[in-house]
Amino acid sequence: MQESFDHLCLIYPFHVGKAVSAREREKEFGVSDDLLHVNTSFTYGETSLSTISRLLEVVENHRLLSKEDGCLEDKQRREVFLDVGSGVGKPVFAAALVRPWSLCVGIELLRGLHEIALEMHSHWRGGLPYVERGVKGTLYRIPSSARRSRILFRCGDITDENVMKVRQRREERDDNDDDDDDNDDDNDVAELSLEGGTESLWDLVDVAYACSTCFDEPTVIKLAQAAMRMRPGTIFATSGVHLPATWGKLIETIPETNMSWGQCEVFVYKRY
Repeated sequence: MQESFDHLCLIYPFHVGKAVSAREREKEFGVSDDLLHVNTSFTYGETSLSTISRLLEVVENHRLLSKEDGCLEDKQRREVFLDVGSGVGKPVFAAALVRPWSLCVGIELLRGLHEIALEMHSHWRGGLPYVERGVKGTLYRIPSSARRSRILFRCGDITDENVMKVRQRREERDDNDDDDDDNDDDNDVAELSLEGGTESLWDLVDVAYACSTCFDEPTVIKLAQAAMRMRPGTIFATSGVHLPATWGKLIETIPETNMSWGQCEVFVYKRY
């Protein structure tokens, strides 16, 4: 799992994402490096696979404690993961590697980062590039079980209701690449499309995450207000900053999680 994640991230390492972020925030919003201390919400950072893995372990542990009925893996295959401010998409890919989902969505405000996420997704789906003796080729290093979780990216403001519109549909999955798949019933799960929707993605999200260490207070408040639509019992985790107490109950604090800039705490909330 870690090897797959590392190979994918080699295509666009941290310094590339940081440079694109700096260029895009200045071009689109006029926030240069000199002004970044005024609007810290544009600070670029990346979340590690180990942090997403620890977060999802906490989520499942709390479910086991609550003694939810039904097979846990079957429930997972029908859930939706959302990364708020997804950057180049690395937490989305990490979530898909850790366990199965019906859908993993990343929404990013800066178009340059969003376009990198789309390119990384094409590598995820079509094989990772390699060069041997001067000959270019592609090699699948992503487990087929991870590629079965549908991944979608959208560019826009997460607090904009139009950006969060989705529609549910049924379609047959294309699993031709997955020779070791066992054709089970999760092909019949209603899938989500980010095009032409009338429903809010917030209503369907089961686990949300935000790499929010540098979010200023107004940004956190706007985010929490938008996420009020999440169902009771759903999970929202934030790195470094707390959600308002009105959103939900803080169920666990994960200490010393690994981020691109060092370590920080991740706060895990359950919706009231």
